[in-house]
Amino acid sequence: MEYFHGAQLAHLYGWGGAPQCHCGICNGQHLARFSDSPDDVVAANRHNVATWLRWAEALQAARPGSERRRLWKDQCWEAVKARETISRQWRSAQSPTWPAALKVWATAAD
Repeated sequence: MEYFHGAQLAHLYGWGGAPQCHCGICNGQHLARFSDSPDDVVAANRHNVATWLRWAEALQAARPGSERRRLWKDQCWEAVKARETISRQWRSAQSPTWPAALKVWATAAD
């Protein structure tokens, strides 16, 4: 649940070993492949939409109110746990700062 420029991901993963994405756009390609070329910008935007669309559809399918809030909280908590695992894989000595809202949403009282 974070946005990273392709070059930033490439740096974090030491220019190799970035995870694969299995969204409908990426089809298993690695996430650090995006550059500033016009074609890559279009592909990165399509990846972003495909990723968020999955979450939006799940949220819209949940009943409004506590069920939807709980689903969003759970999705944020999964992102927090994934970030902790992923940041250990980064070869960069300094991890980017966390999105402040992510932990707030993940730990918010219902």
